[in-house]
Amino acid sequence: MIKTITFLKRRADMTREEFVAAYESGHAKLGEQTLTGNATRYVRRYLIPIDHPLNEEGKDGPAAIFDAVMEMWFKDREQFNTTMDLIGSPELAKEIIASGHDIFDRSVHYVYEIDERESDITPASEAA
Repeated sequence: MIKTITFLKRRADMTREEFVAAYESGHAKLGEQTLTGNATRYVRRYLIPIDHPLNEEGKDGPAAIFDAVMEMWFKDREQFNTTMDLIGSPELAKEIIASGHDIFDRSVHYVYEIDERESDITPASEAA
């Protein structure tokens, strides 16, 4: 399984609510159209700042920098490579960028492949 995450920032003139509505009603539809059959999952996670005891004083946490994390999952390296070739094709890349122009601050746009580690934190008394 190959997973990618993209950190996204909304345009400065948009509220969080406007950003979510615009993303879900427009850009996400293009993502669904593009990724159907080309990925196994497509998820948008909208960040909500919380008062957390480990946040630095005066900081709102990651949402002060980013407003959303988008995930794409692929069954294997072949599907990932094929989809990246598709997304990177001149016509589709132009369409994707144009679709996001009205909602994203593209100066803050980072994409990463995930090297995932998960801990089993199930208490021994609950483990079956």
